Amino acid sequence: ESYFERILIDLSIFINKTDSCSFIQQLNVDEKLNLAKWFIEEKNRSSFIFDLLKNHVFNQSGVDQQQCQNMIRNLRQSKNLFLQEQALTYIVPWKNDQLISDDDDDITDYD
Repeated sequence: ESYFERILIDLSIFINKTDSCSFIQQLNVDEKLNLAKWFIEEKNRSSFIFDLLKNHVFNQSGVDQQQCQNMIRNLRQSKNLFLQEQALTYIVPWKNDQLISDDDDDITDYD
């Protein structure tokens, strides 16, 4: 099981590369969110999709923040300790319903 999880984590790096999985890059933010939900809820592969969520969903304007907050909450309760740690240390980049610029030090997690 640990080996399988490690392979999934390694594959998750692959799907984040723009030259590797161009079909994912062509999806809009809602489609990426739905893809992530499918992997999490239907396939129980949260660790596979967490980097996609962090890099291409949670930080996008127009994303359904309520759905994202629910996803993060569920990931923080994961039985997978590695995934749980990643989710617990992740800080949502939202402030007043907008993305926070890189130079803003006042990042708040609304979870």
